[in-house]
Amino acid sequence: MKRFRWIAILLAGVAIVALGAVSVMARSTYTNHAITASSFTSNGDPDQWHPYADHYGSGGWWWLGAGESAKWTFDVSGLQVLARSSDTAILNSATLNFAALSTSPQGGSGFATTIKVVASGQRITTGTASLMNPWKPHIGAFSQGVGWDSHAAVPIPSSVWAGADTLTVVVTPATPGNWIAMNQDAVVIGYASF
Repeated sequence: MKRFRWIAILLAGVAIVALGAVSVMARSTYTNHAITASSFTSNGDPDQWHPYADHYGSGGWWWLGAGESAKWTFDVSGLQVLARSSDTAILNSATLNFAALSTSPQGGSGFATTIKVVASGQRITTGTASLMNPWKPHIGAFSQGVGWDSHAAVPIPSSVWAGADTLTVVVTPATPGNWIAMNQDAVVIGYASF
């Protein structure tokens, strides 16, 4: 009888592991997608700390301080098929992904900066996010572009993009004194589908 009990427990454990594997495999059928901006404008300074920022990729960086902003326009017509999804993981997957530069007032390394983000489509959403900059060592003096990378992710409510052909995103720095740099490639919309 004890042998039968152990076999039953072993088979139950195998069944639980198999169900977990099927669940993980079902989730792996999701695919990541990216939408790049169709246009970009800024009232910031294109020349501050140039050429140090250009080693971060495509160039065209615009430095934003207090009262300055950057604006992107995205074609989100391709997202509309997601609006019909009953899968909340898909429906809630649209996210603004930031890959920007952030620095101290003196051009130092390892400085995070809070940004204000306004996204406009069918509706408008406003929020803040932290451009995280984990660079160490954290040094306030001018670093010649070393340690300026910063990243953030901001979810976009489906009520903002559902039914819209375009989405406009405006970013302004909210940390007094710090500088951020943005270019056309600094924001990408990521989303998932089956």
